[in-house]
Amino acid sequence: MKLQVRQKAVPSVMNVAKCCKEQNVSSTCMDACTLFLGIESVIDRPECIGDFHNLIPCAADVSDHRGCCTQWGVPQRCLDWCRGEAVTSIELCALM
Repeated sequence: MKLQVRQKAVPSVMNVAKCCKEQNVSSTCMDACTLFLGIESVIDRPECIGDFHNLIPCAADVSDHRGCCTQWGVPQRCLDWCRGEAVTSIELCALM
């Protein structure tokens, strides 16, 4: 019997600022785009709600955070955001 392990290629460190620029995050909300993306720095700023769909792929850091999001009460229809993917209810998910 032979056991073979396949490893998924994982980027070494994500450049969050670059990701935010590529996602067209507005200059008003770029202060969230640090190494440890600080969603807290924009969560209470109404002018950044429109940028949430741009910030989320960078915040997910190519990881699947759906388990954690579920524990925090993120609605089912918004869970794809927790792995950096698009959702259909952008405004609704951003407000929640």
